[in-house]
Amino acid sequence: MTQFDSNIAGSLDIAQTIAIEAKNTELTPTHLLIGLIRNPQTNLHRARKNIEKPLKTILEQLPSYKGDYNPELTSTSKTLQQWITYASGMAIQAGRQEITEADLTKNLE
Repeated sequence: MTQFDSNIAGSLDIAQTIAIEAKNTELTPTHLLIGLIRNPQTNLHRARKNIEKPLKTILEQLPSYKGDYNPELTSTSKTLQQWITYASGMAIQAGRQEITEADLTKNLE
């Protein structure tokens, strides 16, 4: 099974924190993109100037849980699962066991 490098693992932690704080019911690509932008170790962090504000607007429109919130209610969205599967394939084709930022952002170009 393909694993995440430290930058992606850290970005996923940030993304999950964002989702939990917003009481979102799903962890989405938007959460991960914001996690990548906020992680000071990533290339997207260095390019974030024009990206973060539109992503925050999208994040505010995502469904959130009303009432008492249990973080265990947050699941990974199908779209994020597909994105990670694609990135995993990129890593495997490159002969690596870890998914990197380049694998995740390759299809964003």
